[in-house]
Amino acid sequence: GALTALCATAARPLGLLLILWSFVAFVDPGARSGAVWIPLVNPLDLAQLAVIIALVLWARARTRPGAGSSRAWPAAGLVAFVWLNATWLRFAHHRTGMRYTLAAIEDSPMAQSGLSLLWTVTSLLMMVEARRRGSRKLGIAAAVVLGGVVVKLLLVDLAGVGTLARIVSFIGVGALLLALGYVLARPAKAEGATPP
Repeated sequence: GALTALCATAARPLGLLLILWSFVAFVDPGARSGAVWIPLVNPLDLAQLAVIIALVLWARARTRPGAGSSRAWPAAGLVAFVWLNATWLRFAHHRTGMRYTLAAIEDSPMAQSGLSLLWTVTSLLMMVEARRRGSRKLGIAAAVVLGGVVVKLLLVDLAGVGTLARIVSFIGVGALLLALGYVLARPAKAEGATPP
């Protein structure tokens, strides 16, 4: 009734605020000087994970049968993708002593290789899920992420191809692309089909 409508109206600006906070939190290294930082098990990562869970629950509540998907789903996916990237960069920062700045991240082979592999795995999972659901929009989003990987490999990773980390990046991305081609080339199982 009226209370449900009021909650739905109030949830929109709150959801937008949580999304904006997640993007702002991307620039935070996650721990102050001298503090011990553990991946995923730290206040910043846990807070961002709570935001993602809240957005997923909101999206599920707003998705009605036969009415299509809620716009909250892309928001939840985008925040989750940003969070995964930030978590990896924070790990590289605390593990290697790399400064948590844009220039240092661009010059770090470990950070760049990890991002290339993370984006490729994300694209792979998105394409598999898009194929399973028959979702054209999700397939396009996966292709955009994959395109970003290719551009990044050419413009960023290729500049330091002599380093071991970036060679691993090229080999890893290539192997994942082969796996993607194999998965997408397999015919989809028909509904109710029995295995031979």
